[in-house]
Amino acid sequence: MKKLFVEKLRKITQNKKDIEREFDVKIFTYPNEGSVVINATPEKELIASQAIEAMNIGFSVNDTIVLKAENFVFKRIDIKNYTKRADIIRVRARLIGVKGRALRTLESLTD
Repeated sequence: MKKLFVEKLRKITQNKKDIEREFDVKIFTYPNEGSVVINATPEKELIASQAIEAMNIGFSVNDTIVLKAENFVFKRIDIKNYTKRADIIRVRARLIGVKGRALRTLESLTD
């Protein structure tokens, strides 16, 4: 059993059946705590927890379903760990690029 604390619990609750069906897990939501408990085998728990974390930061259910494939991995990178600059907004802007060009290039390179 794995417990995750999420900010967008409503989004997880609305798509609970789809997540359970696609990842073959059982999900319990606790609105008072803002948490989700996943119950399955350890491998399936890991993949489902990655999907829920991805949904928590804004990915759709359809985008997270691709995590079932072995060649896809979700990894969240915190920009603050890689820069000492105080103006994080400027760093984010450079990652996104003019009209989102740099972001699209990153997406196309990493699928």
